Amino acid sequence: MKSKSSAKNRSAETAFVFSIVILSFLLWNTFLVFPIKLFVVFLHESSHAITILLTGGRIAEISLGFDLGGKVTALGGNEIAIASSGYLGSLLFGLLIFIISDLQKVRRYIFLVLAVTFFLITVLASPTLDFILIGLITIVMLVFFAFFVRILFVKLIAKSFALVSAIYVLIDIKEDMLAKEFASDAQILAGLIGVDQVIISFVWIAVSILLIWLTLKHSYRKEKTNHL
Repeated sequence: MKSKSSAKNRSAETAFVFSIVILSFLLWNTFLVFPIKLFVVFLHESSHAITILLTGGRIAEISLGFDLGGKVTALGGNEIAIASSGYLGSLLFGLLIFIISDLQKVRRYIFLVLAVTFFLITVLASPTLDFILIGLITIVMLVFFAFFVRILFVKLIAKSFALVSAIYVLIDIKEDMLAKEFASDAQILAGLIGVDQVIISFVWIAVSILLIWLTLKHSYRKEKTNHL
């Protein structure tokens, strides 16, 4: 009896998350979804910044505006890794938040590690004022999740937020692929490795879809195992 009740609860949780995801895309161009877009762009630029530091470079400037435009200027570092890290990094951060929301023993610590990481980026990377504001909002959100994700409703919101963020990366790649007025990550990488930017964009899209599918499959399999 308890197993059936648990199964119903998990199914209800899954249905809630996917309902929020669907609702988010129905309201895509409204202010309700705008915070998610800001969050993804912050993750994107932060991923570039982290890669710059990990590959031995220095961050000369990092900017992010409420118009969803962002830019990182690097001094040194591995250019190919830096150009590749924006979309894939923001995707991985989104999926990480989705996964750890269910990990009762370690989720608080991982959320706090993420918060500290983004705090260091925000403080040390010569950021613009808008970047600092968006960074602080992100940090507060992660700290909130760290201490309150044990509450079912907060956990479901965290997972919904993370999944929409991961899916938004796909839209972001497509929009940048069609953009002509600025140099996208794909264009920069294309110039570095000599492969057409359209091919690079499609590879990123394919990798993103695969990782999202594997994450959802793992989550569903875990739920199914817990029901047995």
